[in-house]
Amino acid sequence: MPVNPKKMFFLPEKQDPLDQIIKLSIEKITPPISLKKNILKAISDVEDNGSQK
Repeated sequence: MPVNPKKMFFLPEKQDPLDQIIKLSIEKITPPISLKKNILKAISDVEDNGSQK
């Protein structure tokens, strides 16, 4: 009996729970990192503007 490739790759109950935890934690961590970069960029922009005056 041939194996359906979709079933092979898409079985949530057979996924590694650790893998799911890592994915979830990455999803939770990602926005704050980009937010932090934006904040740091904004701060450096303000400092640049201040030094230009």
